[in-house]
Amino acid sequence: MIKLLQEKNIRMIWSNDGNEIWFSANDIGEELGVINIRNVLPNIDSEFKMKFKEQDISGVHKTYSRNFKELLNNFGEMFLTEEAVYQISFRSNKPEAKLFTKWVSKVLKEIRIHGYYIATEKDEQWFGARKDSKTTRKEFTDEVQEFVHYAINQGSNKPNMYYMHFTKLVNDKLGIPKGTNREDLDQKTLMDIMALERVIAMKLPKLIDKETNYKEAYKEIKKLIEII
Repeated sequence: MIKLLQEKNIRMIWSNDGNEIWFSANDIGEELGVINIRNVLPNIDSEFKMKFKEQDISGVHKTYSRNFKELLNNFGEMFLTEEAVYQISFRSNKPEAKLFTKWVSKVLKEIRIHGYYIATEKDEQWFGARKDSKTTRKEFTDEVQEFVHYAINQGSNKPNMYYMHFTKLVNDKLGIPKGTNREDLDQKTLMDIMALERVIAMKLPKLIDKETNYKEAYKEIKKLIEII
């Protein structure tokens, strides 16, 4: 049952300093068998509930993180603090309520210590791989940017398209469908992407140093990726 609760899709929002942690009222209500969570919310003290809108947790200067991707609606959605979750849980007749409160405590501890929640050992490994993949991606895009400038100097009309072209080479090689979010990929695929992007990032400067024509350079990269 604990494993089952760990895999529950409870939406959470937390401040980057870990001092504020909020749980979706609707998700909590569904998990604890509360038929109409809206009837319960008026009994929750205002300090233990907050309505979040998408603009509150997105943007360049965002101070909150979250564990879900879908956008919040324009009217805002209600989220609850730890105290409110416990209040609702204690009133629940559902047998799993006690286990759920333990799950909440574990989540809070993880966020306060690490700044994010790790549900399982596999997820921890995935998080490490994703972090490394972002670093590799930055190195990859830096080299592609240099190649773009190189292509411009050689008369390319659409040099910025090479960001997409090189990424497509990697995705096609690994069979990753167009539009796939890397957050949805498994650890092995992330590692494979890193390997291919490193190959491209290492090869591009060498081709530039040899003053290879930009079109021929792309063909060489494409051929290299295809034979790997």
